[in-house]
Amino acid sequence: MANKSDSKKIERRAKSMLLDKDIPPAKMEIVRSLMRNTGILPEERYRAIIELVQSCPDRIARKPSNRRVSAGGAAQPQADQDTIEKTIDNRPDGPTETSYFINEIYHKYRHSKMFKKRYLVHKNNRIGIGFKKRLIPGKNLIKVLTELFELQEKIVSRLDPLLTDILNDPEIEDPLIFNYIRVLRRWLMDQPLVKYPYESLKWMEHHNFERELRPYIVSYYSFIRLDIATRESIILMVENKLRMSAELKKEDILQAETDPSRVAKEKRNLELEKKIYDYIMTLRSFMPNNPDEDNLVSKWLKNRYGIASLNALVHMLAEALIYQRPFADKEIHSYYFIASPKVSSELWDYSEDFLKKVGKDPESRRKKQADVVRKELELYETRYVMLNLDDNGRDILLKAADEQLRLVDKKKYDLDTLYRDNFFGFLDALVNYFNNAFVPLLNGSTVEFTDTYRETVDGSVFSEIFFAEEMSSLTSILNEMHFFRSNNPTLALSHDEVKKIMKGQIQSMGHVKSFITMIGDFFYRVARALQPVYENHGAWVARGKHLPSRAAIRKPIQSRENGEQDEAGKPVPFYDCTIKEFRDARPLSQKLSGKRVLSDSLRDGVIAHLLAFAFQVSFECMNERVSRDMEERKKLLAKLKGLDKTASSR
Repeated sequence: MANKSDSKKIERRAKSMLLDKDIPPAKMEIVRSLMRNTGILPEERYRAIIELVQSCPDRIARKPSNRRVSAGGAAQPQADQDTIEKTIDNRPDGPTETSYFINEIYHKYRHSKMFKKRYLVHKNNRIGIGFKKRLIPGKNLIKVLTELFELQEKIVSRLDPLLTDILNDPEIEDPLIFNYIRVLRRWLMDQPLVKYPYESLKWMEHHNFERELRPYIVSYYSFIRLDIATRESIILMVENKLRMSAELKKEDILQAETDPSRVAKEKRNLELEKKIYDYIMTLRSFMPNNPDEDNLVSKWLKNRYGIASLNALVHMLAEALIYQRPFADKEIHSYYFIASPKVSSELWDYSEDFLKKVGKDPESRRKKQADVVRKELELYETRYVMLNLDDNGRDILLKAADEQLRLVDKKKYDLDTLYRDNFFGFLDALVNYFNNAFVPLLNGSTVEFTDTYRETVDGSVFSEIFFAEEMSSLTSILNEMHFFRSNNPTLALSHDEVKKIMKGQIQSMGHVKSFITMIGDFFYRVARALQPVYENHGAWVARGKHLPSRAAIRKPIQSRENGEQDEAGKPVPFYDCTIKEFRDARPLSQKLSGKRVLSDSLRDGVIAHLLAFAFQVSFECMNERVSRDMEERKKLLAKLKGLDKTASSR
């Protein structure tokens, strides 16, 4: 027995350590309990504290310690309860190495008969031998875990074929939910403790239990932290695939079936629905929105074993076998750095050989992504080509403006100067050219065509209703243009001035900005309506120009629905003909005479030049939608370049 002087030395050493050591909260809780426990002799209490905290690191930067100086000048530590409280920090809490709480935990769960108290001989004291208390699983706990894992196997048994169905589904391109299900499957296949003979469990210590239980516990808590949207997406994917499986797919009930046959099918379908419902409810129990919610597994645990929930069972395992002390769930989240499962949203978590078979390996996925980008790019590439198309080397807009101005006064204009110094006059010429040249082709009036056999064929490319709305808008634009020019006969706005007006830098010209915006929107609408007609013809040519009868290309396009993009493609009516003359002739419509409707190259013909004209006028009006189209084209090209770069680096 140590004398009084030795006891004081031990006490001072223990209190000094409490100030000098960086003690985690988990151990600090034990220190507090020891300080409050009057049933332990002071010497034993302080020896236990020294043993507990001596392995803790020293404080890197000590806080000013509240020390009391004795008469002899020696600094004496003040280690009362308040001082101990101040040493707490917020670092993650972990298991304890001591056995001080074993009795408390044992009595806490004694009624459930889930754990047994056992002693191990160890050597960590002055005598060289001692007994260490610990808890081990009771047979009742092994029974609970065995039955729980049977429920897990029920889920896992259907996940393998379900995962294969997802991989074989060509419509599913995103691997995210599949990868979550893979992680879920790995967790539910984990069966710690029950795989060992019971005699082996008797000799395990808490670090052995931690090694066995940690993967299961971490997986459970990580799915608890999964966001609701992802959790519901996983469950929905599983349910949809279950309903499509051969085993659980419901039978179709036909209207003509007899009553006995219908009743029998309904009965079988109801049984299948019950199986699906039971499976989904079991799955939800392992992925609850709330850890303490009342679900299928919780009810089973509560009714059969008096355990409130799966969360309570997991907490019980960690508290008794790993932590060996009371703790809060937030401590284990912090200690194990628990977060929601991390899975790839790009790569499928499966064997590369199988992924190659189903076209979901990285290279196949890259090719599919590149094909999708190319498909999206086609729309913007057509617009880019149209913005840069010319008429046999001559600028389409300059040529059109020249022909319109010659029609008015036969005067030869320097079109570059007109464009630069009088942009509004240039724009006026383009709008009138469109009205005087292209409108007879768009308004549904009869056109005389000459076919490849040099025979005259009457008809029209578009019906009266196809561009009816645009024709009405054009009339309004022409009237407003005439009114504007009449009221501002000497107004000449340069291209640079118009740029500033469109940017809002010249506030007094807001009416000019509105008018130019209206013109740009009009031509953009014309181009948008015409582009699918143009692209359908290109698709039809690319697929071999199959034509059931010549009559099929002698009927006008009736409505926008007929002109929508079609994968199989559609020929433009009278594409093989040249224009002879218009019944509803306009001053410049004869300029289109002798020209083919549309060539197979898609770079020549009236339709191609009309589409280019509309996009180019819209661009000159600084239309925002044209600018967005070109920005989107740049983005898609960059994305495609990135995919090609990824392929070359493999």
